[in-house]
Amino acid sequence: MLLKSEKVIQSLSKKGFKIVDSHHKFMEYYLDGKPILHTKISQGANHDLDNFLIAQMSKQCKLSKKDFLDLANCPLSKENYEKKIRDMGLDK
Repeated sequence: MLLKSEKVIQSLSKKGFKIVDSHHKFMEYYLDGKPILHTKISQGANHDLDNFLIAQMSKQCKLSKKDFLDLANCPLSKENYEKKIRDMGLDK
């Protein structure tokens, strides 16, 4: 499966991730005003994320690959993602 990086950036932004520009492009997720996790995003508007990159981003977002695909493709809502993060104890 391939995902367009620009689509993933848009989807994650809608779910509360913030873009952090440095030498590499990262997206950070804040919960209760604190940065909880980050994921590195491949650069380029037409860049495809292959299975390897999707798996890496899944791990960085503390999700299974299926859940990450749901997060990127929108079936997993921001509220349900936050619940998963809290259930894992990452909000402490």
